[in-house]
Amino acid sequence: MDLLILIITIAVAVLKSKQKNAKKKPATVAQINKNAQKRQQQQMQNRSKPQNLGGVQQQAADINRQRELKQRLEQKYRNKPDLAGTILDRAVGNVAEEAKDELKITDAKHHMAAGGSMQKKNMDTPQVNERVLIDKVYDLMVTGYSGNMQFERDFLAEGMDMLNRIQG
Repeated sequence: MDLLILIITIAVAVLKSKQKNAKKKPATVAQINKNAQKRQQQQMQNRSKPQNLGGVQQQAADINRQRELKQRLEQKYRNKPDLAGTILDRAVGNVAEEAKDELKITDAKHHMAAGGSMQKKNMDTPQVNERVLIDKVYDLMVTGYSGNMQFERDFLAEGMDMLNRIQG
């Protein structure tokens, strides 16, 4: 009995849905065109309306925040003392310390005490040689290394000679 009631209920529901679908008439071309025109008119009206007024207000607020931040940073750094002069002064002092080179002075004193008067004369020559070497390095840094060999070797011929010697 319950099964029969269930089947009848389902059949009634199916018939009602078919009747609803049968009552709906297919849209004519004229109705489709009217609907399209209405949509176009609505889109045109929406485009002409100013959209996103909140976005303009948001941009104005961002600009104001940036101005305030800029003013605060200017005030903050305007009151700072100029540290560049003190840093430069310290750098000059450091260079002056290294220019003394206390080890060379101490070494020269020890050699002079040992009777090495020739050592004093020879101490200046390495600086000249270093200067020449540094000049060559600077030249290479500017011009770059040229990979040209001063003499050419025929590696293929040398390899063939080596193989012939091994075989013969």
